[in-house]
Amino acid sequence: MPQLLLRYEDLVELGVVRNRQTLANRIARDRFPAPIQLGDNTRAWLAFEVFEWLAGRPRVRPCEVPSAPGPAEVRDLRDKLLKEAFPDVGHNGGQPLTDR
Repeated sequence: MPQLLLRYEDLVELGVVRNRQTLANRIARDRFPAPIQLGDNTRAWLAFEVFEWLAGRPRVRPCEVPSAPGPAEVRDLRDKLLKEAFPDVGHNGGQPLTDR
């Protein structure tokens, strides 16, 4: 089964990172998944690893404003990305995705 890959721009859209230095720090310090090298200057992340990492993060730390989306927003974006990538395949336990 093909794996959905996320590029740097997708990580920015998800709110995971705002710049490449933050991404490097998250990989080094926050156990963010390492990228897969697709070419000399091309890297991508397995979507399921990114979603698992996001789901395992605390929602809010004391005195901080959350910078990443919550679990519901992550699920909605995941469903949207999967629906766009594989429009003819159900991704919700074998059931077709429905708009929420």
